[in-house]
Amino acid sequence: MVDSSPASTTNNPGVGTLFTSTVSCPAGRTLIGGGANITQGSAAKAAVSQSYASTPGVAGTWTAQAIITVNSNNNNMPTITAYAICAQ
Repeated sequence: MVDSSPASTTNNPGVGTLFTSTVSCPAGRTLIGGGANITQGSAAKAAVSQSYASTPGVAGTWTAQAIITVNSNNNNMPTITAYAICAQ
């Protein structure tokens, strides 16, 4: 399994703001699945809105998108991390 760096949005995003994380399989490996994980902020909250194979196949890419559901004006924003399951 390969994971991305967590992605977040700017400070004080409005409800409905989208943000995205992507991860790719290493060269020679085939994308066979994936997923996403949300880490909530202290006040701002988000949910996974999409999680899909944006580039299937060898060295494929998994994309995960989150949407802000509760906004806050503090600096502790939620993050989304995409995961790719890769086979040899």
